[in-house]
Amino acid sequence: MNAVYEMLERMSIDEKGQALIQAALNKNMDKMKEILALGVDPNIKGPGGWTALRITAWHGDYSMAELVLNHGALVDDQSITGQTALLMASSYGHIRLVKLLLNRGADPNIRNLNNSTALMIACFHGYGDIVKELLRRGAVLAIQNKQGKTAMTFAMEMGHEEIVGLLLEAENHFYIPPAEMALNNSGMYFTSAGKTASVYISNL
Repeated sequence: MNAVYEMLERMSIDEKGQALIQAALNKNMDKMKEILALGVDPNIKGPGGWTALRITAWHGDYSMAELVLNHGALVDDQSITGQTALLMASSYGHIRLVKLLLNRGADPNIRNLNNSTALMIACFHGYGDIVKELLRRGAVLAIQNKQGKTAMTFAMEMGHEEIVGLLLEAENHFYIPPAEMALNNSGMYFTSAGKTASVYISNL
């Protein structure tokens, strides 16, 4: 038995949990393995309700995320602001993590306290690969956040033309809310009829 393992065994349950959070923050894979091997709950929360899984999703560390998931981390567990691992991975462009989390059952339409989804976040940042994956897994375009904005709103406001096209081509995009049409004044205009759509981007 090594010295680190002996030290961990002497810790209280709460101390072990916080050691797991710290190991995730420090990207210390070996220490995470040792702590989890002791049977520590992978869903224990640190400040702000952060778990090891959400921290690894923030880092974009695939192996560490897979490790805590394999030890029972709850894929859709939310922080005090409603953040999940999927929302974090989508915020930072970690496509491999997004795929892993969705494969493990993450809800593509889960929302934070502002009612924002992973699709909205990916559209805002312009992560086309994540947008494609979320749409493929059933992300809903019609969801609005507390400000009444949708994924399309964010894609248009940020000028992500390719992503606007992806959203228009999505099979579940049948209706464009009036709020989106009002964005014509910002230089973007599109029309939609049934499943077909065309988009015109002004250079003005």
